[in-house]
Amino acid sequence: WQRIDAALTAAEGLPPGPPAQRVPRWDRVRTNLARVCPPGSALDPAAEPTALAAEWEGAADPAAAETVFLNLVTAARHEFKHIDDLLLDLADQLTDIIEPLNTLLEVI
Repeated sequence: WQRIDAALTAAEGLPPGPPAQRVPRWDRVRTNLARVCPPGSALDPAAEPTALAAEWEGAADPAAAETVFLNLVTAARHEFKHIDDLLLDLADQLTDIIEPLNTLLEVI
């Protein structure tokens, strides 16, 4: 997700335009976005990053496209934060499992 975030952050500093002009390697970024935030995985279905990416690609009005882009960036960052939280919880669970196992190994 960090590469996706870096690409979107860089695009924020560029003038408005279609995804392929604003985000280098947009096809790869879009593909990676779909892997990290697959359709149906968003906490808020109205702010699904993959759907917003598709909407940004199809936006004809530059002002509307910019709004969709900003919504995409916000939604993606929200999902990335959620993913980070899940990974931290998983790491804590693994630590809770490993500690008793280490104690057992020391006894054996």
